[in-house]
Amino acid sequence: MVRRMPLFVLLSAAILGCKPKTSEFTFPEDYANAFCSKAEVCLLPGLPSDRESCVEVMLPAIEALESDCGNFDLSSARSCLSDVRRMTCDDAAAYEDVYQNPSTCDQVYNCYY
Repeated sequence: MVRRMPLFVLLSAAILGCKPKTSEFTFPEDYANAFCSKAEVCLLPGLPSDRESCVEVMLPAIEALESDCGNFDLSSARSCLSDVRRMTCDDAAAYEDVYQNPSTCDQVYNCYY
């Protein structure tokens, strides 16, 4: 006998499975890799053209924010990564400065909590 799962269970699993995987410990590198992948595809002139060099440039800025604030929010981190992966090249060009992040990413480490 084959048991069928209710539709809402399958949809919930699919939705949760689509969320970017990250954690408090992996977010800085996850963000740098996601943004540098976008920079590599978009040929952003303000960042190194290969992903490894780009990550080396971006990672210290993200780690500094992490150590200064430390109030990590997982939901915001997942939203941030989703937004970075979905942004267009024109959108990404606005964030070539390693100290500027998309607004959803500003909430990952909130210094004011």
